[in-house]
Amino acid sequence: QLGAYVQDKMEFSEFVLNVGVRLDYYETKTTVPVDFTKLDGTAFVATSKKWKVSPRVSFAHSVTDRSKLFFSYGHFFQLPPYTTLYTGQEAFANPLVEIRTGILNPVGGDRAVGNPDLKPQTTISYEVGYEQEVSDDLAFFAKGYYRNIRNLLATDVGFLSNGAVYAFYTNRDYGNVRGLNFTLKKRLSNSYAFSVDYTFQVAEGNASSPTQTYLNYRSQTQNQQQVVFLDWDQTHTLRWVVDYASEGWHAGMIGKLESGYPYTPAIGSAVQGGQTGSEENNARKPSLFNVDLNISKEFELSLGEGRIYYGLYTKIYNLFDTRNELFVFTNSGRATFSSDPAFVGFAQFDKRPDFFSKPREVLVGAYIRF
Repeated sequence: QLGAYVQDKMEFSEFVLNVGVRLDYYETKTTVPVDFTKLDGTAFVATSKKWKVSPRVSFAHSVTDRSKLFFSYGHFFQLPPYTTLYTGQEAFANPLVEIRTGILNPVGGDRAVGNPDLKPQTTISYEVGYEQEVSDDLAFFAKGYYRNIRNLLATDVGFLSNGAVYAFYTNRDYGNVRGLNFTLKKRLSNSYAFSVDYTFQVAEGNASSPTQTYLNYRSQTQNQQQVVFLDWDQTHTLRWVVDYASEGWHAGMIGKLESGYPYTPAIGSAVQGGQTGSEENNARKPSLFNVDLNISKEFELSLGEGRIYYGLYTKIYNLFDTRNELFVFTNSGRATFSSDPAFVGFAQFDKRPDFFSKPREVLVGAYIRF
């Protein structure tokens, strides 16, 4: 694996220009099947050498002495994880005997056979924004961004002559992320500081997980033929930080209010196979809310020419003891109950504390520094 880059920063009276290019190269130095879908009936060839040239440019223009516009564009290269390259290579020599890591079955074997000839994952990123200094200690930031992701990891299925079915890694999936971000930030003055950050974002693609294809095969679900919301998509996120510091006292609060992540509703009963709905990730989990609080008081003790500082602190996580529903039953969309008719009357089935965020946690401590 080899990487090299060259970059130059050019400063002019009213703008700054950064221009660069990066070269990435890797080779896995092994052989791969010509046809991954028929491991016991194919020839082998040497893996190809992979290289990628990634240009990058950014531009910042001073509109006034307190505001600026900026723009950036760049290609970013990511080497596939080694496990996706080399896992299960013993299957190549004698697949009828050795193919175990990629076998699809209901009780295990959820790993796929590695593919040493995977292409690098590439992201093309665009960003444009504006910064405005409102006062000496207050600033406003706004930006829009778009990211196009190609050659994401995916899986496909193959078949041996003895009827065994296995999964293997390949490059197929793609995605795109676009959004707007607004931030108001005040640096510490008059004993307090704060920042408020809001993001609107849409993350779409044809699969959230590399293993989606073989999971669909196991559940006899058709592969997604259109872009859908990815598992990590959040439409709205509002986050804030407030700090107060005066005469040895310090108090800090971190909070967030976020849209729920998408999930795929299920129809039918789990004992009947837990069939999914017609479209992946077309429903939303409940929104998320959390506030953490940190309070401390520091004292100073003089010892001759030296000083010792000591203090007490309290950290409270999930201040309001909010029960955020991180996971939900796919037939009800809630973590508090399941609407599966097969489990009506089984109250214990609905009790899933692991579906919720941690309850309130309070830590009290002391420290000394010198």
